[in-house]
Amino acid sequence: TSVCLKYSFLAFLDKRIFSPVRLCSDRLSLIKECLSWLPTNYKQSAKLLGLANLLKVAGDDQMERKGQVLILLVEQALKYHDYKAANMHCQELMASGYSKSWEVCSQLGQSEGYQDMVVRQQLLAYALTHCPPSAIEMLLAASNILQTEVCCNFLKPYLLPD
Repeated sequence: TSVCLKYSFLAFLDKRIFSPVRLCSDRLSLIKECLSWLPTNYKQSAKLLGLANLLKVAGDDQMERKGQVLILLVEQALKYHDYKAANMHCQELMASGYSKSWEVCSQLGQSEGYQDMVVRQQLLAYALTHCPPSAIEMLLAASNILQTEVCCNFLKPYLLPD
């Protein structure tokens, strides 16, 4: 009877869990679903990247897989104003040269709640380097506004009377 239970349990798993995974053509959507179940799952990057690996998100292209998952994690971190986590993942994306990450790098670079202006400038510079031509004007304007803010903050002690 224990053998029968084992096989019926395996059949249950196959029908309830593994079949939907096999049938899912967009494996990245399964990672998105994990993020929607528990919104703070974006903090579990190693586990989500491991799951993406097991699911073969983006086929055999490991760089694409990691890039797609990290972008999702940055987006989720930004929703919760977790700039530290968003920056950590953006830095990883920039270091790997994953050019499709320009948009999330731009979003973090333009986040006024994120106080590290030097990092924000770096993020916008990366976004400018990798964005499509149609986004250059908007990113240059955002970069100029940030640069002006940096200059004003630097000059503020010299301009205000004691």
